[in-house]
Amino acid sequence: MDRLRDDMTVCVADFGLSKKIYSGDYYRQGRIAKMPVKWIAIESLADRVYTTKSDVWAFGVTMWEIATRGMTPYPGVQNHEIYDYLLHGHRLKQPEGCLDDLYEIMYSCWRTDPVDRPTFSELKLHLEKYWKAYLL
Repeated sequence: MDRLRDDMTVCVADFGLSKKIYSGDYYRQGRIAKMPVKWIAIESLADRVYTTKSDVWAFGVTMWEIATRGMTPYPGVQNHEIYDYLLHGHRLKQPEGCLDDLYEIMYSCWRTDPVDRPTFSELKLHLEKYWKAYLL
């Protein structure tokens, strides 16, 4: 779950438990448990391995949700289509009214190779810089 504390610290934990996700937001593949596929990193969809870097992907999707004021990710894309959609290089579109700098931070979370994604420490620095430049 992600959470913003009073001191502006973001706490990150299990994104699958971070909010009530309606059953339509989950996809069951065969006998495998239902998963919130629109928040899951491309490599995790492929091999079911979850790392801090796949959490970074989910955090980027959560940032996109905040910027869109709660829209469901990948509007118009069905759950069973997500993996191929991502595999072909598609990512979430820049939300209306979202500044380029903030979208670049989000987009960096969705790089195909997990090694190329920022760490949470790097994200913290980027978001602090963004905060100081645009919001203070």
